Amino acid sequence: MNTRLLGTLSIIASTVMMANGVRLVVTGHQDTPGFLHLDTISIVVQLVSAIGGLCAVIGLIALKATGRNPIFRWLSYLPAVGYAALIVGFLIGLAGVPITKNPIGIFGQLMAQGGMLVLGILVIAAKTWTGWRRFAPLVPTVAVPLGAVLVGLTGLDGVFIIIHAMAMILLGYVVQSSEPVTQLREAVA
Repeated sequence: MNTRLLGTLSIIASTVMMANGVRLVVTGHQDTPGFLHLDTISIVVQLVSAIGGLCAVIGLIALKATGRNPIFRWLSYLPAVGYAALIVGFLIGLAGVPITKNPIGIFGQLMAQGGMLVLGILVIAAKTWTGWRRFAPLVPTVAVPLGAVLVGLTGLDGVFIIIHAMAMILLGYVVQSSEPVTQLREAVA
């Protein structure tokens, strides 16, 4: 599997998501409590972003970032299932189903975010990556409360999207610029 391509696709999708966040900030789109009503542009951008997130997760799995433990490897697929459900949910959203009546999208969002938390912890626990890269899969999860605080301070929901997109760009960069663990170990030996 070409992890450089997967990382690049994740970076491109996250850049598109960041551009949408900037659009929302410039237009002064206010945060509304409860479920956010997405316009068609935002739904398409979120769909692209979910595809980019799936690419990043598949790249992490292909890089064997969670090591060789079979339980860690199986748990690595949690965010992939979440992003796949999120993609289906956004396609349903494009068909006109509101977010409040889209349980697949809600499940996908919760599974993707929860799965990214699990994946981030597993990468740190596996100790296959060293330095700052081992913490990169946890950054999108940490960006959620940071973005929520900034939205609370500014009232603009585009700020959250920008913060989360920057975290996903970092994750995409890590996937793009990393080599599979087996290749690194063979080079050292």
